Amino acid sequence: MKRYILLLIIFLYFGEIYAGGSDITALSFQNAIEIALKNNLDVLQAEKNVKVAEALLGQNYAQLLIPTITANGDFSYVDPETAARGIYSETVAGQAVVITNTYQDNYSSSLSLTKPLFAGLKYWNSVITQQLSVDLLKSKLEDIKKGVELSVTTNFYNLFLLHENVQIYSEMDKYLKGVSAQAEAQYERKMISELDYLKAILPYKTNLPLMLKAIHSEILTKATLCDQLNISNYNSVEFVGNFLDLTNFDTEATNEEEYLGFALTNDINLKSILCSLAASKLNKQTSELSRLPAVTLGYTFTEDYINSTTMINTRSWTPGWNLDLQLSMPIDDLLPFSSLSKSIEAMDEGIKQMEYSNTEQINTVRETVKSSIQQIEELKETVDSQADNLEIARRSLELEKGLFARGNAIDLDVENSQIAYDQALLAYYQSLLSYIIAILQLEREAGVDFYGKAMDKLRS
Repeated sequence: MKRYILLLIIFLYFGEIYAGGSDITALSFQNAIEIALKNNLDVLQAEKNVKVAEALLGQNYAQLLIPTITANGDFSYVDPETAARGIYSETVAGQAVVITNTYQDNYSSSLSLTKPLFAGLKYWNSVITQQLSVDLLKSKLEDIKKGVELSVTTNFYNLFLLHENVQIYSEMDKYLKGVSAQAEAQYERKMISELDYLKAILPYKTNLPLMLKAIHSEILTKATLCDQLNISNYNSVEFVGNFLDLTNFDTEATNEEEYLGFALTNDINLKSILCSLAASKLNKQTSELSRLPAVTLGYTFTEDYINSTTMINTRSWTPGWNLDLQLSMPIDDLLPFSSLSKSIEAMDEGIKQMEYSNTEQINTVRETVKSSIQQIEELKETVDSQADNLEIARRSLELEKGLFARGNAIDLDVENSQIAYDQALLAYYQSLLSYIIAILQLEREAGVDFYGKAMDKLRS
């Protein structure tokens, strides 16, 4: 049963590699990043959030600067009896004249402009608050982009590492399978004991599930990476590059104070708290100033179709205007136990609470940076140690090949040294990946543009 499962996985693995023929699209690391940023739903949604916030900011500016402009037109029709009561006779210059003061059809129009001159800084503070929201959403967008870049970077280079992993385990499977078959033949001919036989086949049995796991992990990682790029047909793409391109992200700048300064400036959670704190203080200021008199200026221009002042029983459009200055002040809000007073008290407590949250987040950022740098230093020591092991394995393989060339070693000795070297290389690559990704994670938290730096280094 296990053999059938092995054949199925190998079939899927090589089918995944070779399917598609000439229709396969080669994607470099830079291509992958660009496609991910273009298609990622979180990025697209964050971009729309910024556009919505910018539109609302324009709305707030309009409320601040543009007066309310209203045009009115009016037509009324009066019943004949009412109109007749507005008609009377009068003697003018010795002659009886019929004068009409009321008409059945009546017309008027007006244009009014109203603008609050002072409303407790309500509109101005709304503009500032919305600008804070726009800036925060832009920061969140950049943070999401950095998260996408980090995730794609991790999966992209992990895919190359897993491919190397599969190759090594496959070579070991081939070699250990031969050793196992040879031991089985010797055991059947009573040339070795059962214990020696079991010792000989154990490495092969142990390596087999590791190889299957490596194959499955490579397929799964490629599927995950394709999902990040919104590519549904995994067989239509092939990711190209060099695992050691990952070292373009390497940096020696692991100074705690330097990264702490970046992190305190760019940490998105800290920015969110500071934005909410600033908005709450502005809301409190607006509420306090709302106790002051509100001043509103109004201007109205009218046109009425009425009797002419120069000719009897003749109507004409007559212009007119008026200017209003209105002051209003809520008296009950001045009371210490009013609803507004209690609301301001609640805002005060909320501001203090957010200040505590701000201090707590600063401490969290400090601990995160400190922990991350400590982890990076430990991983750097691991990389150096694995590099030493790799050099030892390389030198051993070189010496073993020399012995074989002089007839002092057999091919199995060379193969064992080759496997040891491959395993050391894989361990070195794994430690290097963990080390670089830890640096990128720290730089992402600190708001550093690690992707841009790497691309500049790659292009140079």
